[in-house]
Amino acid sequence: MKHIKKTKITTESVLKACVSNLTNEEVKNELLNNIAILKQNDEIFEEKTTNLEVYTIGQDIEISPIANASVLKKLYTDKLSKKGQIARDLYDEILISAPNEKCPYCNHRLADTLDHFLPKANFPIYSISPINLLPACTQCNKGKTNSIPTNASEQTLHPYFDNFEELNWLECEILNLPNIVFKFKTKNIFEEGNINNIRISNHFSFYKLNDLYKSNASTEFANIKRQITIIYNTKGVEELKDFLLEAYLSRKETDINSWQTAFYKSLYDSEEFVNGGFI
Repeated sequence: MKHIKKTKITTESVLKACVSNLTNEEVKNELLNNIAILKQNDEIFEEKTTNLEVYTIGQDIEISPIANASVLKKLYTDKLSKKGQIARDLYDEILISAPNEKCPYCNHRLADTLDHFLPKANFPIYSISPINLLPACTQCNKGKTNSIPTNASEQTLHPYFDNFEELNWLECEILNLPNIVFKFKTKNIFEEGNINNIRISNHFSFYKLNDLYKSNASTEFANIKRQITIIYNTKGVEELKDFLLEAYLSRKETDINSWQTAFYKSLYDSEEFVNGGFI
């Protein structure tokens, strides 16, 4: 769940690139003559997303019988996302905006595709709208399918319009020592009743981030177990705590909400763990 600076690529520039080599002149002219409709819907999208009213955006909107839903969706599949097409450069420009090349939804896997925040199957008017296109990993993209929020709390985080990076919302629990199990979860960062607490939690569940993070944490623990066992046995509890604290602070400096930050903090904070409970 990472923030991305909103793209400066416009729907108009994407449309013009998509139709530049379109052979059907009637469709091409219909699209170019109705750019204002796409811009108007972009304004609606941004307003509704910012105000947590995505669930009120109309579905199945098209420009006209000529520039219909099928035409709009094919602009994405046949022109924008297809390698070798003129518009593909704009697709790639959006893709490389992912922070550290990672998917902003899960903040872990490689961003290797573009995701429609609102699925083009239901919202064809936004098929090529840059503010509806987010760099993502294949797993997060496919996991969404065509899910659509039905209320404000179900509106998952939009990397362009939601930014909670300076607030620590992720934490990790250690369970079942010495046969250690990790559990990741969100915590409230706003006052009670603030809908963003629910949205962050729903986003975390929607993308199944606990499953992803706890698997990574188990691997990381297996990788360091020998090292921390030696530290504990030869230098004692305080040296182990110093090691874990430095590991936590180093990762926190890079990303306060990474699974690694939460992982090392949970080890450091656990009195049972640092007193040899993991052996």
